[in-house]
Amino acid sequence: MVLESIFHTSSLLENKVLLLVYTAFVTLISATVSYIFYQSSASILTIAFITFAFMYFLTKLYFNKEKEVLSKEVGFFRRYIFVLEVYVKIFIVVSIVFTTMYIFLPHEYRDVIFKEQAQTLQNVGNLRDSINLSGNLFINNPENLFMYIFLNNLGVLFAILLFSFLYGVGALFIIVYQASVFGTVVGTKILSLIPQYVGSGVYGQVLAILHGSLLGLGLLPHGIFELFAYFLAAVVGGIVSAILHGHYIEVRKNLVKVMFDLAIILGVALVCLVIGAIIESHIILS
Repeated sequence: MVLESIFHTSSLLENKVLLLVYTAFVTLISATVSYIFYQSSASILTIAFITFAFMYFLTKLYFNKEKEVLSKEVGFFRRYIFVLEVYVKIFIVVSIVFTTMYIFLPHEYRDVIFKEQAQTLQNVGNLRDSINLSGNLFINNPENLFMYIFLNNLGVLFAILLFSFLYGVGALFIIVYQASVFGTVVGTKILSLIPQYVGSGVYGQVLAILHGSLLGLGLLPHGIFELFAYFLAAVVGGIVSAILHGHYIEVRKNLVKVMFDLAIILGVALVCLVIGAIIESHIILS
C-alpha cells in the first residue's frame, strides 16, 4: 500500500508525533475520497477508510506486543500502555480533524460527510427528551436509568470485543466512529456560538471555538470513563485475536498468564462503565 511505503510501521511505532500526523492525514484523505466517489455513503465510508488505513500498522503493533506480554523484564502496566496510548491518540486526532471540518466546510459538504453522525446525535437527543418527559418511567427511577445506560454501553463494549476478536483491529471502526460523533458535537456547539461573537472579528471567532470546545468537553465527566472502557476492550480483543492467530507458539504455551492479564484489563473496563453510567444518570436527572 502506498501509505505503508510513505509512513513506515517502524517509524510510526518509534515517532509519536508522526503517528499524529499520519492520523490527521488519513482522516482528511478518507473524507475527501468518500465525498468525491461515494457521496450517498460518505459519512460511514470515511470511518471505514480510516480503519483500513490503520489495519496493517495495528496488526504489526499487536504482534509486537504479543511477544512483550511474556517478557519478565516488562511490568504489567508497561506491557499494554503503548497499545492503549495509540488508540487514545487516534481518537483525539480524529475528533480534532472532524471538529475542524465541521466548522469550516460549507454546509452542502458538511451535510454529506456528517450525515450519520448528525442522525446519531438526533437519536440521542430524542432519547434524552423522552427520558425527561413528565411521568416517564425513568424520571423518578435513577436505578432504571442507570441500568439502561449501563446495558447500552455494555453492548458497545461487547461489540468492540467481538470486532477485535474477529477482525483483529475491527474495534477501531467503532472507536473512530465515536470520535467522529464527538467531533460533530463540538463542531455543532462552536457554530452555534459564532453569531454571539460575530462583532469581534477573528478574536471573536477564536473565543467561539474555545467556548464551544469547553461546552463539548462537558461530555467528558462520564464520557471519559466510557471511552477508556472501550479502549481497554479493544486492547483485549486485539491481543486475543493476535494470540489465536498463532504467530508465536510461546504465547500459546503461556495462555493462562496472558488471559489472566486480559481478564484484569476487562474487569477495569467494566468498572469504568459502571462509573460512567452512574455519572451520566445523575447528569440527566439533575
